Amino acid sequence: MSFLRDLKKDWSQAVNELLPEEELLRGQPGGKAEGIERLKAEKAAEKLSAEIMRQEETEEEKELQEIEQMIRQEEAEKARQEEERLAEEKRLQEEERLREEERLAEEERLQKEEQLAEEKRLLEEEQLQKEQLAGKEELPGEPAQEIWQEEESGKKPEEDMEMAEKEEIYEGGNVEKELFDELVEKEHKNEETEEEALEVAVEAVDGNTTIITKGTVINGSISSDGSLEVMGTITGDIDCLGRLSIVGNVSGSSTASEIYVNTSRLEGNLTSRSSVEIGVGTIVVGDVTGTSAVISGAVKGEVDVNGPVVIDSTAIVKGNINARSVQINNGAVLDGYCALSYSDVDLDTFFNGDN
Repeated sequence: MSFLRDLKKDWSQAVNELLPEEELLRGQPGGKAEGIERLKAEKAAEKLSAEIMRQEETEEEKELQEIEQMIRQEEAEKARQEEERLAEEKRLQEEERLREEERLAEEERLQKEEQLAEEKRLLEEEQLQKEQLAGKEELPGEPAQEIWQEEESGKKPEEDMEMAEKEEIYEGGNVEKELFDELVEKEHKNEETEEEALEVAVEAVDGNTTIITKGTVINGSISSDGSLEVMGTITGDIDCLGRLSIVGNVSGSSTASEIYVNTSRLEGNLTSRSSVEIGVGTIVVGDVTGTSAVISGAVKGEVDVNGPVVIDSTAIVKGNINARSVQINNGAVLDGYCALSYSDVDLDTFFNGDN
């Protein structure tokens, strides 16, 4: 644009310089022709000036359009940046909300674990007290001690007599000493085994609850007419008419009027005539059947409950759930289908309009 302005200025200056000479030539011969040429030059200059002005206006319009386009682009960029800022703020708020929910769920899980640990501790203390009371079912005071001393003194002469007879056999026979010692040691072991068998690891408390103590191993099925608390290891099925509490190791199906499981892993079906409760940290590989269920651990199997089912925030269920109602707390993991087959609402009739 500066080039066109300079060109216009040069043309105007050239025309002004020609005008005085053309005025002098008017009275001279040939002055008319020169006047015509001057007019032509002026018209050409005016035309060129108009063209230059038109080009300048066109250039100015282009510049204005470019400026407006730049302004629109800047405004669009600002709007995009604002949208990105708002989206980032929303994402950060959502992440903060999720972290808060996870923290609350973790606190709730820890509280439940502490509560269960406290309940387990109280149960073990109660069991220890019952065992101590069961071991002291004797007359109080010195008479009981005298009876015990008499029993011990009664057993000792018999044992001494048996030992004396064995030594007579050894001295009168041809038995070698090492063989004799080996036989005596085997007999002692057999006697200890028999005494351990007599001290039955399955203890009855109040005539209603049977306790499988910790360290006891049972290979085979077991049944009980009352309640049963399993702290040891059972490889086999359990049939219990009362309440079944499992805190030990069980490999097999369990049937009871009420079932509570709080162990690391249990492989087998759980069938209850009332409620089933699976504690935090427990893994059950098998189906769960009952009239109500509270699941805080992990279950891999079908859940068929003719009543309410509560899936706690610490639970993991891989399998289908068939119940009257289902409550799934925040944080629970469920991989399967839920069907309220036992609900009082007839869905087909409801949607057909026959209600």
